[in-house]
Amino acid sequence: MSLMKALFLTLLHTIATAILPRADVPSPPEPEPIKIIELPLPPVSSSVEGSCTQEVDPFGTGCILQQGGLLQTGSFLPDGNHVIARVNYTGALDSSSIYVGDQIILIKSDGTSFSSGSSFKCITCGVPQGNAEGRADILDYPQAFRDGKRMLAGTNIIDCGEFDLTSDQCTPEATYIYPIRWNTAVDGTGEGGSIRELRLHPGNEHIGFNSFTSAGGRLGQNGYVGRLVFNPSPTTGLPMVPRYDLTNVNILLSNGTRNEPLLIEGDQISLNLDAITVGEFRGFSGSGKEATFIGYPRESSNIDVFAVDLTTGEVRRLTSHPEYCDPVDISADDEWIAVMDTRGSNRQMFMAGMRNVPPVLDLVSTAAASSTRNNGQRRFFQLYLIDRYGDRGDYYGQRINEAGDESPGSINDPNWNGRADPKFSLDTTRLVYWQALVVAPACGGENPLPCPNSTEPGGRTERVMVAHFTSRQPVSLAPVESLSDDIPWAIPYEPGYVPAPPLAVPGGVYTLRGAVAGTAEITIVSNADGTVVQSVAVSYDNFTDDGLAFLNGWENATLRNPTVTLNEVAWYSDLAQSGQTDATKKTSPDGFHLSIDTLTNIFDANGTLSTTVNGTLYWASLKRLSKSLPEDRMRRLGLGAEYVNLGKLRRGISCDFNISDRPTPTSPHGVSNSTGTGQTPIGSQVTSPAAASINHQPVPAGWFSALDLELLHHFTTSTCFTISTEPMVRNFWRVNIPRMGFSYPYVLRAILSLSALHLSRFKPQRRDTLIEQAMIHHNTSSSLALPVLNNLSSDNSVPIFFFSMLTTFIAFASPKELNNLLVIANGVMPEWLFLFRGMRSVIHLNTDTMHSILAMGFIFDSGKMMNEIWETNTPPEHEGLKELENTIRFYVKDPQKLEDLSDGIESLRRSFSFFYGSTYTDDQRLRAALMWLFKLSDNFMNLLKERDNEALCVLAFFCVLLQRLDYTWWIEGWGIHLVGRIYSVLTDGYRLWIRWPIEEIGWVP
Repeated sequence: MSLMKALFLTLLHTIATAILPRADVPSPPEPEPIKIIELPLPPVSSSVEGSCTQEVDPFGTGCILQQGGLLQTGSFLPDGNHVIARVNYTGALDSSSIYVGDQIILIKSDGTSFSSGSSFKCITCGVPQGNAEGRADILDYPQAFRDGKRMLAGTNIIDCGEFDLTSDQCTPEATYIYPIRWNTAVDGTGEGGSIRELRLHPGNEHIGFNSFTSAGGRLGQNGYVGRLVFNPSPTTGLPMVPRYDLTNVNILLSNGTRNEPLLIEGDQISLNLDAITVGEFRGFSGSGKEATFIGYPRESSNIDVFAVDLTTGEVRRLTSHPEYCDPVDISADDEWIAVMDTRGSNRQMFMAGMRNVPPVLDLVSTAAASSTRNNGQRRFFQLYLIDRYGDRGDYYGQRINEAGDESPGSINDPNWNGRADPKFSLDTTRLVYWQALVVAPACGGENPLPCPNSTEPGGRTERVMVAHFTSRQPVSLAPVESLSDDIPWAIPYEPGYVPAPPLAVPGGVYTLRGAVAGTAEITIVSNADGTVVQSVAVSYDNFTDDGLAFLNGWENATLRNPTVTLNEVAWYSDLAQSGQTDATKKTSPDGFHLSIDTLTNIFDANGTLSTTVNGTLYWASLKRLSKSLPEDRMRRLGLGAEYVNLGKLRRGISCDFNISDRPTPTSPHGVSNSTGTGQTPIGSQVTSPAAASINHQPVPAGWFSALDLELLHHFTTSTCFTISTEPMVRNFWRVNIPRMGFSYPYVLRAILSLSALHLSRFKPQRRDTLIEQAMIHHNTSSSLALPVLNNLSSDNSVPIFFFSMLTTFIAFASPKELNNLLVIANGVMPEWLFLFRGMRSVIHLNTDTMHSILAMGFIFDSGKMMNEIWETNTPPEHEGLKELENTIRFYVKDPQKLEDLSDGIESLRRSFSFFYGSTYTDDQRLRAALMWLFKLSDNFMNLLKERDNEALCVLAFFCVLLQRLDYTWWIEGWGIHLVGRIYSVLTDGYRLWIRWPIEEIGWVP
């Protein structure tokens, strides 16, 4: 570095020190000694009834599943000798056992036992139904009240009255489970608002929670704080049982500019470092004076935890490492912070590794950036201890489970990942946390990382750990000050109030000036009413906030939301940072195209995004049809670059982000002193991704594109005639359903989706484009229908019924995915089947409305006749099914399971009867096959969810019906696909059970 440049940097740093606020904080603490122990959990057994024998469970306090047996840990009880946990019991000796399913237990953490001799006591097991009226099923984030007699679990409060939860007097009969209700209706009626992620204030009179919102087609969320008031005899609202009501609720939003991270004045834009931006409420400080939250980033793509004073509104940034942080707990004396963070994994560094980049692109990229932290159910969290002042300088806390040799099962085994939430003991000397072992599909199969073998008892894949801070002495705590119902800076919630969407920045061209030097020119494109930002482009010219790092170059991003949870981001970047840090952030010439769902955290991507910091490369590259190695596998192979495995590419849909066939406008980013390209070289296919994404204006809402008009025409002239052979029904689909779509957009979008799938069969050269369009319309249709499904009435029952039918057709007609077993996809019931089976209640509750439409009356009368034939006729014996049933009766000893399987076979026998001879029409045969799915019991569906071998064998016989319906275009290929997938899941012994359907279909293994 030249002398002049050194003097210049010194001068700028001096200026920065003078003008930038700096908190008076002490030096970081030295690492402290930590001892980690593992707490016991109930023994493991299989899901087969009776497998939890006395030999396995000598104290008779229940067994849990090998995988998913521990669902979550909660807090310590006030005595510090017990930890709350949520477990999944299984294998009970008989149906009378109380140790079944999702329950809350206490675990001894001091090495002693309960009076039963066991280290565990179940709190919710066996609670009489009369003591738990209206309770919610989910019991997540369990937290103890400081009286030791109550706990919060999910949206319930579990109360043992005058007895401590640990005492023998706290029996099931003495335990009550009360629901929590938040009234959102002006008249006080209904079930109240949906609340999630509840946290108990240490004063034990208030809770904080989150609630999802949807605005501008995007998923949003707000944090709230409200007072708990017990209501023994409610007169309005559901459930009409003793419950806790939330009163004096405050929205953790502030009116005016205090809630805005970016401030606009004319054509100038500035960063508001004092903004209160509660994206997700995460809890309270130990004293209860602050609320913690995930907020709008201070640095681009860097997701951090903040704390806001509930009285003054002062905001503190607790974490600043570029990696993702989420689960957090603050000790009761407010001196220590425990965080689960991906720091050390390099998971987010490809996106956030370049520091001091203003959070401008984050107007459209934050949801995607935060969602890349996981690979489906695999977390990359490790636990860190940070002092009360948070990350600063080179201090990023102390990893709590650092010690060890990373051998299988060791406390720092990298295959064991942290889960939410860690919790301090009240005396601050201990911290409880839990971990889960990486399991398929995040390892094994197509993933080159082999699945590790669990070293836990019974092969368990979850464990509970307690960190002891051995040099600490227990602290004495002052009583918690009562929290005021009036949070001065927050917005008091009134039933019916809908908060305005956040980050509503008007479109325009703005200048952001560095705190020390330089500028950033920003172009923002918003929707017509200015409520949603769609694209952001920014170019930097020697921009610096600290006088040490200088930013040049450009980047831009465009966001689309086919559904409220699905984010599709087209990202282009060519940034260079010089000075104290030498860094670059670049995408490949065609950009980085990211598609991720904020709920599943599994995403698809095309192109590359890489960040280099002082010679270290962090990158993500998920090209079409490529297979990626997990980052820990890459390290073991000795590769130099840090590679981040961000998920699996499934379809590689590029949507409107594929701009190679559009005109290429001139680059507006001619930054001559950037080490990036600034202007793309002559001959490049895209000269300015920034300009391309910004200048691509969306079609105004309500307008059809030419392709949409083509799809509607195709539906009314072709697709509609494939749905039925009955003339009146065909005409209804041709005329009435499109007309219905003009009043109900979710119906119209579903029509266009199905039409695109049908047309793709005849236009091979356009197949990818049409399938892409089908998925876009389907996702939008589902997004639009979701609010209607939550408020179903007779007025919208008819369009929802046909939306459900169209969704069923679309599910069958869509490209078949490897792990799709039709009725179960990735272990859950798919959306289409949920809607399809839900039509039963829609029909039952709205029969008169549906029959009031003449053509629909004909449709339902035909269906009613089919149902009567299906229910009343005695089906002929079927040799294949008879042999299967006899085999199942010989091997299955569980009476309930045997009954469920037998019912499935009997229903299938009735459906098969429609395929004999020429008595029934093609329409009736199709209905008969779908009738089987319609009639399946919930118990049988649960067996399929668990991939139960016997249930899969029954499903294999259903494949024969699908094969016989292969002439129906949207069912074509399903018989062979499904029987092949079932065969691959079954072991050799069970494969012999399905020889008949294999031979009948003609499939060759």
